[in-house]
Formats: sequence, C-alpha cells, structure tokens
Amino acid sequence: MRKWMVASLILGGCAGRAPSNGDSDGDGLSDADEQKLGTNPHDADTDHDGLSDPDELDAGTDPTLADTDGDSYLDPDEIQEGHDPLDPDDRIYQGYWPYNRNKADLVDPGFDGDPLRVGDAFGDPKGAKDQFGQAVDLYDWGGTAEITVIDASATWCKPCQVMSDFLTGDEDEYGFYYSYSDVLDALADGRFRWVTILSADNGGSGSTEEEASRWADTFPNDRVAVLNDAHGVIQAAMNDDTDYYGHAVNSFPMCMAVDANMVVQDRDMCWNVMDYVRAQLAR
Repeated sequence: MRKWMVASLILGGCAGRAPSNGDSDGDGLSDADEQKLGTNPHDADTDHDGLSDPDELDAGTDPTLADTDGDSYLDPDEIQEGHDPLDPDDRIYQGYWPYNRNKADLVDPGFDGDPLRVGDAFGDPKGAKDQFGQAVDLYDWGGTAEITVIDASATWCKPCQVMSDFLTGDEDEYGFYYSYSDVLDALADGRFRWVTILSADNGGSGSTEEEASRWADTFPNDRVAVLNDAHGVIQAAMNDDTDYYGHAVNSFPMCMAVDANMVVQDRDMCWNVMDYVRAQLAR
C-alpha cells in the first residue's frame, strides 16, 4: 500500500488533528509522522500544489506529488472543479487544455459587436464547447507567460482549411509548413498555445459543437483546441474592419495573439501573427 493510503493508520485519522510537540512547520503533523510519510517536516505543503499536507491526507491524495493521478492537473484544482484527483480519466479537460486557477481575477469585457484592437481584452465566448463536446472557459488559457493565438475560422473557408491543415504538421497547399515549421515546433513543445474558434458555417454566423468536433477530426492536433461560437460573436470581434497593409479587409482566417491577461498584443492575418509569435519566442 502507498504511504498516503496508510496515513490514517499511522496518524490515527486526520479529522480534528491538533498540533503536537515536534511539529516544525506547524501543519498538525508531527515531525516523526512526516518522516514516516516522506513529507517535509519543515514545509506544510511538501509538493507546493496549494493543498497542505494534512488536507492531502484527508483527500486521499499524495502530499509528495502535486498531481497524484498524473493527468496534468494539480490536485487542488481538480478538487475545486469537482473532479477526482485520483482518477486520470476524470480530469478538468478531456483535451488536456490548460487551467488557470486565477482566471476569476481577469476582467471579462464581453463582446459589443465592435472589432478588438491591440490593447483590448479578449472576452470569453460563453457556452463555447470544444471538440470533445465539453464546455470550456477561454480564460483558462491565461495566467502564464505563454502566448495564446486565437484564430477565427469558417467551415467554408479554404484558407482556414489550409491553415488548419498546416497545424496538423502536414505539407499544406500554401507552403506554410516550409515557412513556419519552427513555429509549428514551438506549438508542439508548448512554448505557445493555439485555439481555433469556428465563428461561421455554411449557413452564416456561428457554428455548432458538432462542427467543431468534425473540424478537429479532419485537422487533428492535440495541441489545438477547436471551439464552436454559437452566436458568431467572434466574427465581429476579430474579423471586421481589420487594417491589413493599409486597407480594411473582412476575411477568414483572422488571428489574434493574447497575453497572460487575455489582452490582444497582435492582430492580423494568421501568417503575420505567426511572424509576431516567432519574434516573441526569439526574445
């Protein structure tokens, strides 16, 4: 049996535990008990995941591992979101998308129908679902140093299809693979992130979760989240009145690079935004 599973036998249970003599970190576990458990008697949170050693024992998680079940999500985050930190199949996102525990600190401006500019905050398209049919919070992509590229695509758009074909790692029709293979490698390595939002379908604005699923099946890349945009709010925010080489265009695909605060740092045709990403990665 693993040491955290027998903790209650060693400690006589965690509920109502009071600090004892020889408790260097004051977490309610004696130094002797911590030695038996393999935890740090001088650190109340041995694995630094935000959940104290005693609370980990109460939850049945391993106080020496930040992610007990190895599913890429920290134990307290899974508990916070109502998932089982002991079951890798019961994780926050089936697609292993990032999770931002501080997302509530980000101010969501929503969408007012006007195009976003550099310096504007990108809103969360409420109710968006990914290719797994799972509701997502776009602000989970914030909170880290990695750039996130958000692209607005349409199911009928040939350049969008070519762009997504490039993202699969195949040789694409427009030759993006040869021009931006280093950017594709950086995406694969997790040095930046990519979210495709289908903002229009053959019937007009908006798309369904079924269309997002089909798009991801056609252009598979486990580093790319594909979201539907039920009400077409992203089309207006990203696509209208875009200054491209001195003139206004209305075209798909259109990309934006956002920072940790979900603030737009660059907006343009997607290949130009990839130039921006490349420059940022080189800094």
